[in-house]
Amino acid sequence: MTLITVSPSKDLVGWWKMDESSGTRDDSGMLAQHLSPVPNAVAQSTSVKREGVASAGQFATDGLQLVDSSLAAGFPGKNGGTTSAFTAGCFVHPVAGSGSDYIICKDSSFLLYYAHTGTKISAQFGVAAAIAADAVTATAKWWCAAIRWDGAEFSLWINGAKQAAVTAATSMVHNTNPFVIGAQDGAGTNFLAGYVDDAFVFARALTDSEMKKISMVGATAFFAPSKGLLGWWSMDEAAGSIRYDWSPGMAHLVENGSVPQQTVIFHDGVASAGKFSTTPSCLKCLDGDLPAGFPWKNSGPAIEWTIGMWVYHDSMADACLVKKGAAIEMRWGFPGSGSYGLLFNNSLIAAPSGYTSGVWRHVVIRWRGEDDDIADILIDGAKLVGGSAQATNAGNANEFIVGAQTTLNGLPVNGYIDEAFAYSRALADQEILEIYNNGLESFLVPTFSDGNFDGAPAKGRKIPKPNLKYPARGQRTGGVSGGGRRKGSGARW
Repeated sequence: MTLITVSPSKDLVGWWKMDESSGTRDDSGMLAQHLSPVPNAVAQSTSVKREGVASAGQFATDGLQLVDSSLAAGFPGKNGGTTSAFTAGCFVHPVAGSGSDYIICKDSSFLLYYAHTGTKISAQFGVAAAIAADAVTATAKWWCAAIRWDGAEFSLWINGAKQAAVTAATSMVHNTNPFVIGAQDGAGTNFLAGYVDDAFVFARALTDSEMKKISMVGATAFFAPSKGLLGWWSMDEAAGSIRYDWSPGMAHLVENGSVPQQTVIFHDGVASAGKFSTTPSCLKCLDGDLPAGFPWKNSGPAIEWTIGMWVYHDSMADACLVKKGAAIEMRWGFPGSGSYGLLFNNSLIAAPSGYTSGVWRHVVIRWRGEDDDIADILIDGAKLVGGSAQATNAGNANEFIVGAQTTLNGLPVNGYIDEAFAYSRALADQEILEIYNNGLESFLVPTFSDGNFDGAPAKGRKIPKPNLKYPARGQRTGGVSGGGRRKGSGARW
């Protein structure tokens, strides 16, 4: 069996979501393109942010840079390279100021900036004359700004529409200048006063439809969920909102009480987690709102399933992580203190005791289906216990609840939950270990403007296999090196 690892969308050579707290910006760990702050720290902002996302990078007298020698092969303008086309952009929220604020820059190669005189987003290719957006763009508002060069035409796009274009040189300037977000160079010259989110660089010219698509949801538009993923809640929204991360065709969790976003206790490299307390605070989805195939949905039995999350318990008190009527219940502190117990159709499967509160832990439950008739508990990427379960998985009309046993907050988690997910298939051991080490994003399948999966792997990466099934009984699955990167407060990906 081949380990699933993500293959980035075609020619995506940089992607920085600005979700980390102050420090190195490495959300695009799948691309190994880490931006370092210069000359000061670029803070995480959870007040000025786009709807439905956790945070943005707050720029003031600083920027983020990647020195030329660290740029990926094919990165536009990289010294010694060749560039035939490229696209670069981000979501930007300017604030009042003066002069020119550099948004994205590789000096003398390409530039996207905000001109306070005339309040226009402008762009420049090489040392040619600048082009500006036709429409005046106001401050204190989010815009998706992008530049594209197709080898002949250089164009400026605002919110998915081409605003200005010029016939540009047929070759790009390649030099040793760093790639910088929020400033002109490593000294912070022409720094941006404002906010940036979801910055991206492609080593190709996106199509017009792709430019519109990326303006709506960012670079995540170029990835689709892997097979069987019917729920993924990264807990990045603020309190009072529906948890709808990666929602197309998936279940939406609605707050029952208040599950606020908190930025104090969270994994390195992620923005936040959902805070669950002893007062009514859980997330739920009515059975009728669950997508077809969701585990325990009333319309029919599930063939197999996997449910998991990161959880941080504030106390050793008995708590319920997931509940769907009598079909499934995942508990902490049951049947004994410091243990995890899975009640599946009233059959108890309990992991060994000895676990403590006050640390992040990755907990996964899995049913392999009627053929194997086995339910498992996996903690921190390792299978700890499995047991026989009834060979049926009848659904029911009850709500699907995360963070408590009932919507009246019986047996509340009293702690934090992050990156919860639900699959309508039994993930393989290697897949669960991959999620533990690198996050659920490592399972995203790259797509293009036509929505089709690209079969060509990125250099040095394996092709994701959306149709991977749990191996047949007795089949060898091979081993996976590494492991443990996300243990405790490890990196997200």
